[in-house]
Amino acid sequence: MIKKGLGRGLGAIMGDNTDTAQTRRKTGVKKDEVSSQTSENVSRETSRIKISLIEPKPNQPRKIFEGEAIKELAESIKLHGVLQPILLRKKGSMYEIVVGERRWRAAKLAGLKEIPAIIRDMDEREAAEAALIENIQRENLSSVEEARAYRALINEYGMTQEELGTRLSKSRSAITNSLRLLNLDDEILNMIEGGQLSAGHARAILSINGKRNQLKAAKETAGQGLSVRDAEKLAKRYNQEKEKAEKEIGEKKSTDDRMSMFFADLENRLTETMNTKVSIKQTGKHKGYIQIEYYSEEELNELTEKLL
Repeated sequence: MIKKGLGRGLGAIMGDNTDTAQTRRKTGVKKDEVSSQTSENVSRETSRIKISLIEPKPNQPRKIFEGEAIKELAESIKLHGVLQPILLRKKGSMYEIVVGERRWRAAKLAGLKEIPAIIRDMDEREAAEAALIENIQRENLSSVEEARAYRALINEYGMTQEELGTRLSKSRSAITNSLRLLNLDDEILNMIEGGQLSAGHARAILSINGKRNQLKAAKETAGQGLSVRDAEKLAKRYNQEKEKAEKEIGEKKSTDDRMSMFFADLENRLTETMNTKVSIKQTGKHKGYIQIEYYSEEELNELTEKLL
């Protein structure tokens, strides 16, 4: 299990002052994969790993990397280098990024051949938790990415919402509310990730009854550039209209049910009086016809005498 210290961020993960040689022995780093150079800006535990030996984590919480921001970071790296090491774990003949994919991408773009890194022996759950904690503390995740990362830790690694809240220093209700975002339609989630809607907008839209109305409200909110307060008012209006429509449908059904009972009773009475099957058919609000069946010429004559 990963230490509770992870909740304090990358510093806690990198807290040991073990030297580079000891780290290589624990993690299986080969000498020819590591440069002998060290930076004054990184700890004694830091190695310089060839970028070609590093690959991103497939289930990294952060899915969106803005191209312009990566270019800006790459320019900074050209001038100042990578000031903070990335966190890796050994995976076969390669190294997998636990924390620092953005820095790795920018370093590649800057033309670096190697990057300062700390290598840790971590299992899948520990790596996923560390990546999530670091991204949240840096506020690098969108609300949707954060919710999906929570769901992955819960579903794939068996964490409870309470345990997750403790690790992230968040309340259980904050975790629950975040997960609720994933109940929204995928089209709405894409709008949130694309910056057309905020998490506040999403919470307002979640309060709307019905997926169709949620999507309509989301498009209206994004299209008109509504504030969160206006989105909340819009959600209230949608719910009021839905309640009114449901009430009208209920009243109509109640009226229809009463009329059906009336006609059924009348049909039974006429059938008994005429001694043959009688059906009443409505063709409009105040019109229809009565159908009287007969099965022989004698029955027709009898019915005719009753009616005349």
